[in-house]
Amino acid sequence: MTPLPRGIRWFPAIPLLAAMLWLTGMTIATGQTTADDQELPPRPEGFVLDEGGFLDTSRAERLSQYLTDASKNDIRVFLVTYADLPGGEVAGGRATRLMRAWFPEGGYGAVLIFLESDRRFAVVAHPDFERIRGERSVKLVSDRAEKALARNIPLAVVLREAAMDLEYEMRQSLREYRHAESRRTPLLIGGGLLTLAFAGSILFFAIHRMRLQNLFDKARTFPITRMEPRLGGVMSGGHSAVSRCGPTGKTPG
Repeated sequence: MTPLPRGIRWFPAIPLLAAMLWLTGMTIATGQTTADDQELPPRPEGFVLDEGGFLDTSRAERLSQYLTDASKNDIRVFLVTYADLPGGEVAGGRATRLMRAWFPEGGYGAVLIFLESDRRFAVVAHPDFERIRGERSVKLVSDRAEKALARNIPLAVVLREAAMDLEYEMRQSLREYRHAESRRTPLLIGGGLLTLAFAGSILFFAIHRMRLQNLFDKARTFPITRMEPRLGGVMSGGHSAVSRCGPTGKTPG
């Protein structure tokens, strides 16, 4: 039997290799979209979603009332706890997804998540807040909460203090931002008025310099007459000049 050429020997294996690559790609894509396809809980009315059950009823109600009162000042902070997340989702990824789902209209707010499986906190603030304060300020909240947890402070206390710390940080930032805006507005108005006054004075002197009447009518000046000498004289008359010699015909009286 005549052996097949080297290039043709591998031809029957090409469909098998293509199928293996397709299955590998589908597996990777499925693993990447598992977390995104999970259904998110609705936004809690009381700003506390204790899925992990780490807060007793009394503490959860007091914290919920505190965060509800804070929301009246345009600051919305949500505390969410989980014992574990399916699909290998991390706390930061879930916080980002909740932020997008719970803040479709924008505003000053943040989502604070505690994941008990890795003992980590995650904070994601809305871009409207990060624009005036930056991401570092809310990152410090999660760092302080994790340090408190490492000192064996009760988890319920750490959760309450972390939520209140985040609300305080955002309230102070928003107050400073609004105070700066209130001080900047008169400066902008004053600067605008000074600019208009300066531009007006320049325009007035420019118009005066150019003589306003010459902008809308002909210049009221006589043209320069050029005199040319004729018949050898400096001022020798015009084109129809008449010269007479002798008596003028008048009878002396």
